[in-house]
Amino acid sequence: MEAPMINSQRLLLSTSRILLLLAFAIVVPVGVTAQVWTVLAVDPKGDGRDLSLPDAAQLSYRYDKQKDFLWCGRYRGR
Repeated sequence: MEAPMINSQRLLLSTSRILLLLAFAIVVPVGVTAQVWTVLAVDPKGDGRDLSLPDAAQLSYRYDKQKDFLWCGRYRGR
């Protein structure tokens, strides 16, 4: 009598996991938008005049259409 009970619990657990995964796959992409950054310039590391100052390695931007906002970013290599 225990074996059928264990099998039904496993089936219920597997089914609930699959349903949860499907629900997650359907709901999450609605709020997720791709963020595409455009790289403007790349700078070789250590080519500055003063090595004690920070050296930017990459300059990029991203336009957020919903907020009508321009994001600018720089990446500093180590």
